[in-house]
Amino acid sequence: MFSDSKKSNRFWIQNSSKTIDQSEQASFCCMGIEEFHKCAGSRGFGIFTKRFDDGEYQFMLQYRAMDNGASAPFTKSPLSLVSEIPLKYCPWCGVNLNEFYKDKLGQMERSDLKL
Repeated sequence: MFSDSKKSNRFWIQNSSKTIDQSEQASFCCMGIEEFHKCAGSRGFGIFTKRFDDGEYQFMLQYRAMDNGASAPFTKSPLSLVSEIPLKYCPWCGVNLNEFYKDKLGQMERSDLKL
């Protein structure tokens, strides 16, 4: 990324003709979290918050082998369709997720994806 001194509130994405306002990225700590949050619930990896009965939130990195609602294939060995692990820090930028998103934890909740 290269900064543009005349337009300090915008930046240029290398190898792209598109400029993006930094304010569009301001709600996420980095593009990795933003993209994985958008993918939550689809086949592959996703990141979201899970709310527990005591009201506490936990960030979860979830992997889905299949799209939600798809029929599981027959296999002779066990197949894990959905796996998840809790996250404390962003895997890309290292920020403490609960501290960074303390005012937005509920907005990132996806209770429909709970295991």
